[in-house]
Amino acid sequence: MNFSDSEKNAYFAIKNTLKFSKVKVDDNTLKKILINHPEFPTLACFKDVFNAFNVDILPTKININTISKLGLPLIAHIEDFDGGFFIVITKINNGIVTYYINKECIRESFYDFLKKWHGIVCIIFTNEELRNNNFFIKIIIQTVVKLKNNLFF
Repeated sequence: MNFSDSEKNAYFAIKNTLKFSKVKVDDNTLKKILINHPEFPTLACFKDVFNAFNVDILPTKININTISKLGLPLIAHIEDFDGGFFIVITKINNGIVTYYINKECIRESFYDFLKKWHGIVCIIFTNEELRNNNFFIKIIIQTVVKLKNNLFF
């Protein structure tokens, strides 16, 4: 299967998110699901694809102070001189953001990251988290984030 650049980016964003969420995925199965989805490679297909692997996502807009308080990995969208990309954020620590674009691991300052990021993330919920009740903690966090953002935006 030959993917376009935007399809490769969506594929790797989903694949990397599943990998860092410790969800085992057969590569051929993932590719078949993506190819057969009418909305691929847009963010609209992500929810359906993740559901096929018993993972839920919650897209939300957050402010810069909140991103470091959320569980990882997170999916985000950035734009730079090469265009727009889905990324998977795997670490935020000591002013450095670590994320993956396709196969490449990027580490950059939080300040440089903020120049590319527009405040949208997708929070990931696996079945394991649902069983461990972390789901409810994440829902509470999301409610607080939404209320806080409504007050300040």
